[in-house]
Amino acid sequence: MFGFGVEGIMKQFQTNLKTYIPPNISHAAFDKNMEKNRYKDVLCIDETRVVLQMGEADYIHANYVKGDPLQNPFICTQGPLQITVNDFWIMVMQERVSNIIMLCNIVEAGKDKCFQYWPQDAGSSLKFGEVQITCAEVNDSKDTTFIISVLQAENKDTRLTIKHIRWKEWPDKGVPTSILAPFRILKIVRQSLHRATIVHCSAGIGRTGCIVAIEMGLQQILSGKPLFLIDMIKKLRSMRMSAVQTDEQLVYVVRCLVAYADVCGLFNSKPELQEKAEKFSNDYTAMLALKKAARVHKVTALPEAERIAVQATVVKVEEKKEEPSQRSIQEILERGMPVVQKQLQPIQISENEKQLQKIEQPLSPSSVPIPQSEKPIQPLLLPVLVQQFKKPSEQVLSPFVPLVQESPKQIQPQPPPVVVPVQQVQQQTESPPIQETQNQIQP
Repeated sequence: MFGFGVEGIMKQFQTNLKTYIPPNISHAAFDKNMEKNRYKDVLCIDETRVVLQMGEADYIHANYVKGDPLQNPFICTQGPLQITVNDFWIMVMQERVSNIIMLCNIVEAGKDKCFQYWPQDAGSSLKFGEVQITCAEVNDSKDTTFIISVLQAENKDTRLTIKHIRWKEWPDKGVPTSILAPFRILKIVRQSLHRATIVHCSAGIGRTGCIVAIEMGLQQILSGKPLFLIDMIKKLRSMRMSAVQTDEQLVYVVRCLVAYADVCGLFNSKPELQEKAEKFSNDYTAMLALKKAARVHKVTALPEAERIAVQATVVKVEEKKEEPSQRSIQEILERGMPVVQKQLQPIQISENEKQLQKIEQPLSPSSVPIPQSEKPIQPLLLPVLVQQFKKPSEQVLSPFVPLVQESPKQIQPQPPPVVVPVQQVQQQTESPPIQETQNQIQP
């Protein structure tokens, strides 16, 4: 997939996903309960919605996401409102939820994004309806990316222990800086097989969709099957409308999966794949810089000369941070990265891909031995990371063919790029974010 490049993936989003609406869906319950919807333009699909069995009404803006290739069921939902917080905890108790992943803050850019639905301090309690919630423990020292709280929730019939995982800084409609933290969170999720995990941000589609899409992609890779990224996102959207909200978020999903493969050593014996992965990483870093600069300056694109200068400067600044040391790789693996070691059964591949070596069967994503340097891990076959399209009307692409074939253009002499000092770029990118219009889709 990363062979298509950052721009190619973004074009695929604009072409195939930006306005995609799953066929044969309805949203009657959403329409009848408009006061319980945080955003009026984020639909809740009837066919997959969570139906409350207790309480005065059966509606909550939440959808099940489950089935192949996922091991655990997910519930994707909006950040609770004050008038829906009782319903939220009814859902938690009814579905016997084991984990709650929170990807937003209570307030972002001066706007309410989520109601305070859990007790933050150890020993404190809150009660919503018939559900009493007590915070038994808070641990924010092991990981700088998120805070884990252990909650005890009980009503007259049920008592649950729930892990509440709050991502500290994930920008609205954007992507976080960490590309490996999702795997540490998802390892926690897999420790509770067959129990549902709630994932929410503000709208429950953008940031929420990214986490679930990363898990779907990872499980597809671990199963040894080809990863059809666009089809996978469409399948996710058939259960949770508008999941993975922006092209930037789609690229982030791919970047995380490439990072997983790289950290596990899957490209070590394939220099051409290592080169593609490094280029993708650099292009991703440059794309983030351009997106951030565009938001800060309220423009959709920068002039050519300035864009080249920003790309060159930011890549140099960020390059060292993107390359983990051998020690940091070992620490990452110890903190929850699944490791691929065992041989797979061969799968059918296209003629363009037969030149690659046969794939290997990964172990399940549970705890496995950390690979030793004297026993390098064999590479995983690239097709599992490469998007292919099933429809005859769509072009079948190989990892060695550019996503868009362009006609040759005459090379014109270019003026020398304007070099922007690193300090100036940093000052620009640290400007406050743009205020969003009300009722706009927000994850």
